[in-house]
Amino acid sequence: MTKITGSSFDMYDKSEKAAEYRNCVEGVIDSNEVGMLGDYVHHHFTTRLQHSMNVSYYSFTLCRFLGWDYRSAARAGLMHDLYFFDNTSRDENGIKLLKEHPIRALANSENRFKLNDIERDAIVNHMWPCQALHRPRYKESVIVSFSDKLCAVMEATSGSSRLVYNTAGSAINKTTTGVEHICRHTYSSIKSMCKSIAGAIKPKSAYANK
Repeated sequence: MTKITGSSFDMYDKSEKAAEYRNCVEGVIDSNEVGMLGDYVHHHFTTRLQHSMNVSYYSFTLCRFLGWDYRSAARAGLMHDLYFFDNTSRDENGIKLLKEHPIRALANSENRFKLNDIERDAIVNHMWPCQALHRPRYKESVIVSFSDKLCAVMEATSGSSRLVYNTAGSAINKTTTGVEHICRHTYSSIKSMCKSIAGAIKPKSAYANK
């Protein structure tokens, strides 16, 4: 298994948490489609598979702690970036394909897996509040969106640290400037999202009446 960025979690150990996580993502994590994400660079310093694993784990952990639907959150985290083109790819009109990646990810996920409403909502609206069709309808979807931004920051920090360690001279200044820009932009997105959450009506949950 790909190690979770910022965590020592091992899904193959004998802990109760690891067993619960394996049960949640069974049939998704071992699919060929999810495995193919390891072939794509993501967020400059990692792969799309690593990022998806990170988002899945942290969404699972947060929802489990809060007593929410952590199974749907874990599965949606794995599928939220299930698309198969480079982030720099453009269509015949020169428009970046990345703009529509949540829609592509949802379509690919629905073609391969049986999804519930929370999973569909979390996948297609995971870019909220930066860029999304709608505000997430479920609180688990908000957690997936938050985990997506959190993981982007951790991946940038971890990746830049490795790069800086192996780089000398003027390259260090260039890398540091680039990382600061990435982190500043992502932090701004997280801050904006938190403000939106605070001012929004509490999203409903499939588990609200249980």
